[in-house]
Amino acid sequence: MTTQEPDRSAPSTQPPSRATRLLVLGVLAGLVVGAGGVGLAWGLSGGSDAAEDASAVCGIVLRTPDLPNEPGDITLEYTQRWAVSEVAASLAAADATYRPLADALRDVMTSLRQFRQDEMRSAMSNAKRICEDL
Repeated sequence: MTTQEPDRSAPSTQPPSRATRLLVLGVLAGLVVGAGGVGLAWGLSGGSDAAEDASAVCGIVLRTPDLPNEPGDITLEYTQRWAVSEVAASLAAADATYRPLADALRDVMTSLRQFRQDEMRSAMSNAKRICEDL
C-alpha cells in the first residue's frame, strides 16, 4: 500500500486556526477601544478643518496595502491603519459630507472583526474608491 503525498502547490483552503482567529480578534478589540478614545478626543477638541482631516484619513486609507492572502500575514500595524474609521465617524457627526466615508470604514472594521476575507476586500476597495472621489 502506498501513501499519497498531499499536493503542496495549491494554496491552503483551510480556515484559520482558532488561535489565529482569537489573536486577530483580540488585536482588533484593543484597536477599536483605543481608536474610539482617539476619535472621541479628536471630536471633543474641535477647531480642526474637516476637509484637512478627511484628506489625512484618506491618505492613510489609500496608502494601506490590499488585504494579505494569508490570515497569518495580517499584522497589528495593518489592522491599526483601519482605526481611522473612528476619526471618520467623528467627521461625519460634524459634517454629513463625510458620512459615506465613515460608513465605508465602519464596514471595513466590521468585516475585520468578523474575519470575513471577501467582505474585507470589498469594504476596503469601497473605502478606497470613496477616498479617491473626495
